Amino acid sequence: MEEPRKVIFIGGTAYSGSTFLDMTLANSPQGFSCGEVNALFLPYRPHHLAPACGCSNESCDLWKIIRSAGQNHFYEKIFELLPEIRFIVDSSKDPLWIHDRSIDLRNLGLSVENVLIWKTPKEYYLSCAKRGEESGWKRRWVNYHRFYFSMVDGWQGVKYSDVSTSDNILSLLCQRIGISYFEGKRNYWEKESHILFGNTSAKVHLYGQGTDRYKQYREERDARLIAVMHSKGMVGKEELPNKKARPNEKGSYLDRIENVLAERSIGGIESEGVHGDSTAPWGIRDADDEVSSLKLPHLYEQYRRLRRYIKVKSPKRWLGNDERRF
Repeated sequence: MEEPRKVIFIGGTAYSGSTFLDMTLANSPQGFSCGEVNALFLPYRPHHLAPACGCSNESCDLWKIIRSAGQNHFYEKIFELLPEIRFIVDSSKDPLWIHDRSIDLRNLGLSVENVLIWKTPKEYYLSCAKRGEESGWKRRWVNYHRFYFSMVDGWQGVKYSDVSTSDNILSLLCQRIGISYFEGKRNYWEKESHILFGNTSAKVHLYGQGTDRYKQYREERDARLIAVMHSKGMVGKEELPNKKARPNEKGSYLDRIENVLAERSIGGIESEGVHGDSTAPWGIRDADDEVSSLKLPHLYEQYRRLRRYIKVKSPKRWLGNDERRF
């Protein structure tokens, strides 16, 4: 009996490992990796206006065809174009996107699975700090998870440090979301991928060292890192991008923050993780404290994203006249 078609949404903060998990889960003859496909329809950064397919073939028009189906039906289009595909992985991460697309999919009779990949506050802070983005890290960590909890139901939580190193955890996660696991599944670079956007550090492994595509991704990553560091006054022009910024917060402070947030959020995430009981009570949803007060209202979030979309979509100075890929 053929497995039902489904879409697997991956949630997580920036630098949570979502691109890695996207390509790893989709590493199957029956899997397809979308990446951050929400930016194809709702671009919020300049490079989203000229998307490059992850397959590295400049003549590939797969995403042009898919986008023509519109954001409410593009998953159907993928299944139509690629009949061997039984599940699609979408690592857009945006809780509002996940919420809205899940409604569309269920109305079409397609199954939905949700996975939240996460880092502890200390791990997240360090990931931000080495990129020069530590300002406001705690607010971003809290706001994302609170909004995710309020918008997404029935999810599996998995910690990045576990799933990135343990085959047992990866196997259990695959079992929980109903896809096959096999030895070598994490070797996602062995499969051609059409992934869009996402973390460059993870995507660079799709291409062999020494290839033009590998060099291009490394140069893009280094250029972004240098730009961030220069804007923060962290490095001089002579310094290399791999000399990352040192965290400016002491470990004892981070430990205290992690302990406070652990009582409010981490315990709840773990209760629905691959280690825990998925039927465990979810106490944090009703918590009336400082963290819950940061939850973003649905309507405000839609308004904020519309303004961001208009701001990026309207200026033509990034691409010139008609220089978009499609």
